[in-house]
Amino acid sequence: MVEFQELSLRMERLTDESKQKKHVLEHETTETLTAQIELDKTAEDFRKAHQERQNLIEQWEHTIEQMQRRDKEMDLLAAVSLFLIFLYNMLNTCKCMNINLKTKFCMFISHPLLILICSEISTSESRSKKERRKYKRETAVLRQ
Repeated sequence: MVEFQELSLRMERLTDESKQKKHVLEHETTETLTAQIELDKTAEDFRKAHQERQNLIEQWEHTIEQMQRRDKEMDLLAAVSLFLIFLYNMLNTCKCMNINLKTKFCMFISHPLLILICSEISTSESRSKKERRKYKRETAVLRQ
């Protein structure tokens, strides 16, 4: 009979211990699930923030490209305006001086202002290319 009581007490202790461990396991499982949910939410928030940042960078890129295009157009328009003023003045000068067409053409293509206008257009194009390369390097760094 004593053995039976000892076994019975031992079984009660083991059952209580099992219940405690089961309770601890359930608590740890709940804590783990809560932490996993929080981690998933943080990861999703990070992905959203990263996507918003990428969208903002793309918007900046588009804006800068538009500005560069407009700058280039303005440079070209300035050069064309100078050219037209030069041409108008050249024609008026030649008209007043009764210079023939062949001489007018030779004066025109060798005139320093025409050379300056052509170099301005060329410089504007190369400057735009350099700025585009610099911008691409800077945005590549931002994306990392």
